[in-house]
Amino acid sequence: MLNSTCQFSIPSHVAITHYFSYFLSFIVYTLAFWTLLFKCPSHIRKYRDYLVVHIISGVILEIHMGNVVGAFLHIPWACICCNGLLAQYCPILFQFFIYFLVFTGYSAIALFGYRMNAATQHASHSKLYRMAILFKYAFIVSSAVLFVVTVLIYPDLKYQREYKVKKEQEIGTFLAHMWCDNCYFMNFDSMLFALFYCCSYTTVVLGFFAGFTPAAETVRALNSPNLRLSARTVAIQKNLLWSLLVAVVVHLVFIFVPLFIFFFANLIVIPHSDPIDFLGFILQEHGVMSTSTMLVTNNLLRRSIISTFSASRCFKKCQGARNTPSAHEASTMAVSTVFR
Repeated sequence: MLNSTCQFSIPSHVAITHYFSYFLSFIVYTLAFWTLLFKCPSHIRKYRDYLVVHIISGVILEIHMGNVVGAFLHIPWACICCNGLLAQYCPILFQFFIYFLVFTGYSAIALFGYRMNAATQHASHSKLYRMAILFKYAFIVSSAVLFVVTVLIYPDLKYQREYKVKKEQEIGTFLAHMWCDNCYFMNFDSMLFALFYCCSYTTVVLGFFAGFTPAAETVRALNSPNLRLSARTVAIQKNLLWSLLVAVVVHLVFIFVPLFIFFFANLIVIPHSDPIDFLGFILQEHGVMSTSTMLVTNNLLRRSIISTFSASRCFKKCQGARNTPSAHEASTMAVSTVFR
């Protein structure tokens, strides 16, 4: 537990938004898992499994950021402070954040790979196919290196007394709780930490190409004149890819826009403003926004949701139950029909 000196409160407008987001997340994730597990069309069941894993990765990251860490960015110092359930272990939690983020990225890459294999099983492979495989394994290798470097930067995250003194002299007087262990900076004076950032952005770039190349190969295959698929099947495949692309774009925006702002806040002094307070919230809610986008843009899933909650369907079911004839009435109707 944190002592009273190290505890802090976030702005009320951010706290209210967080409470609202919990309610929204519960609804969206419940709807998504119910639809995927119980209402998913049979011909995309295997793809459904990949989607479930990807959504779970978003749920894990959201719980980690919102409840376990409770991270908040203090501007203009660019200091990350935590007041979550395990805030006293925030350097370790930052390391787990990197691991969960890579897991989310790999699950997205796996989705694009599945879509590529589904589209190219009835078409010839191009160089893009081989490039997609190459970038996928390059991403895995880069992630492994990143994991090792992430472990090694623990001392740079944990022991920052001298670095904090330097930052206070450069920017201005700290808030009282910023001297505690639940607050830390990105220590760019450390060569090891600089290596961590290089490995991180290398992994991000490789992950982007590991997702882009199979998406491009899928588009090429679905537009091939030699494709042996019906027009309806091609339309379904294109919609699944389009839905995935839009959902991943939402992922990228909600994750990397806050991270890039935070990165530049370490290089230049950014004045405090109310929108800056929501950076952690935006990063935390990337999963629910991406899932919502997928449910709206995926025609098969959207129709399953509409058919489940359609008022007219419920009304027809009720009417059908009322109008169902008894056994005697049914036999009478059958006899009269035969002899009519």
